[in-house]
Amino acid sequence: MMATRKPNNRSSIYLGKDGKWHGWVTMGVKDDGTPDRRHRQGKTEAEVTAKVRELEQKRDSGKTTKAGKVPTVGQWMRIYLDEIAPMRVSRLTLDSTYRPKVEWWIIPRLGAHRLDRLRPEHLDAFYAGLVKEGLAPNTIVQIHRILSRALKLAVRRELIARNVCQMIDAPTGEDTEIEPLLREEAQDILDVVKDRRNGTRWSVALALGLRQSESLGLRWKYVDLDKGVIRVFWQLKRLRYQHGCKDPHACGTRLHRYPCPKDCPKAKRTSGRRHTCVTACRKNCTKHGGACPKFCAPDCTKHAVACPDRTGGWTFVKPKGKGKRSIALPPPLVKLLQLHP
Repeated sequence: MMATRKPNNRSSIYLGKDGKWHGWVTMGVKDDGTPDRRHRQGKTEAEVTAKVRELEQKRDSGKTTKAGKVPTVGQWMRIYLDEIAPMRVSRLTLDSTYRPKVEWWIIPRLGAHRLDRLRPEHLDAFYAGLVKEGLAPNTIVQIHRILSRALKLAVRRELIARNVCQMIDAPTGEDTEIEPLLREEAQDILDVVKDRRNGTRWSVALALGLRQSESLGLRWKYVDLDKGVIRVFWQLKRLRYQHGCKDPHACGTRLHRYPCPKDCPKAKRTSGRRHTCVTACRKNCTKHGGACPKFCAPDCTKHAVACPDRTGGWTFVKPKGKGKRSIALPPPLVKLLQLHP
């Protein structure tokens, strides 16, 4: 057996008993503290030497991938949804924006690619397909941002060496023109709600330009009528129900809260991409919305509505970004709030 060893980086190349040339390169240290040594083999010494040098260049330039099997795009996107994204976005955003776009578009069309073998041309074809599907430009931009963020974190965790989303011309959105209410239209609204119990919130929202969730989330402890200041610190939003008990089949019979896969064979389409399940779904179908049959698949874990320990419904949430703010109240609005019970 012949062997050559490079003392500086501990790479080795040798002719094995199987008649093939083998090369080993120390790339770093694994999570458990043991050396991360990668293996390459070939028919000739020159072939293996080239492979070893390629690994050494990746290591020296900091472009190595983490030891172990590289996940597919689909596997990584579900890890991102379940373990990473919940720490940086609200549950409402996760359920209403991230999860549908990942489950409906990214995983079905890119999920089979191994993460380190995803190439720019795959993304070009992916976005071209979304355009043909008729998706709005801003929706495609959202999908791109979700995918790019997930791949950026995969690079940080050394699962891949590059983020291919940064190697293409990113999709561009379009500006949405805002059409503000005319003075007469705003006055018509105030005339309609003036005798209603919560009519004051419409006056506050229209005068201060609040979002609906912000006006619903206002509470007296955040209103200072003496100083004429209102603090917009919370929003009131309806979060999707989530199961809270250990045995989802012991309670509840209906209303899964996520869209079903496109190829679910037991679906009666009702509108758009949502459907009502009419018979028991296939074994691994756990994502339908509308009404679920009483006897669902054994691995179906999305029942929520009748669960005694469920979470969700109307909940106070903090505004994202710089949405938390204090606003001065106009004097006429102060008087109106003083009359409000």
